[in-house]
Order: sequence, then structure tokens, then C-alpha cells
Amino acid sequence: MAEVEKVLSLQDPIARIKAAINEHFKAGDCKLETVARSLGISRRSLQRHLETEGTCFRDLTDRSRRTLASKYLRDTNLNLKEVAFLLGFSEPSSFSRAVKTWFGISPSQYRRNR
Repeated sequence: MAEVEKVLSLQDPIARIKAAINEHFKAGDCKLETVARSLGISRRSLQRHLETEGTCFRDLTDRSRRTLASKYLRDTNLNLKEVAFLLGFSEPSSFSRAVKTWFGISPSQYRRNR
């Protein structure tokens, strides 16, 4: 456990985990196991650390997806299918539903309102 704390305390642990999540989204493999492995800790150790911080992996990935979706829709010309893929959605329709939930409007409307 001391090794885990040492690894995660090198900087703000949540910031490090969020950065790892964002990198794994870009690589198309944002799973708890792969993020934990990239941080050099076990899956369970990562979960315990997040619990200590009052959050969970799903919450962090959802927040990262929302932030990245906003960025990609505002700042790029990627089509919606590409954005959905980059964020780990299996279908563009799933991405569209998520954007409507997050922002209250469709991805196309969000992009136009940027």
C-alpha cells in the first residue's frame, strides 16, 4: 500500500488519474484495468484510492468524456462519428444521447452554438 501512495502522491492524484483516463480515451482503451496498469498500480488499489477521494472510476470517466466532448465539438472539425469513437462510445447515437443529457442540446446544435 505504501508503494501505491508513493506513486499517487507524486502530484495531485486525481489530476494524474484524469490525465491517464484522457490518454486512454485517445488510445481507444479506457478501462479501469488499463488505466491502473499505466499508473503502475492494481485495479483494486486504484478503486480504493478513488474511494478515499470520494469518487469512482465511472464518475471520472463520465466527467472526462463530457469535458472532451465539449472540446472536440467546439475546437475541431471531427465528424460526430469520430468524436463518438474517440470518447469510447460504440454508436454515434449513444454519443448523441449523452451530449443531450450533458448539455441539453444535440451535438450539432452544441457545435453551432460554440
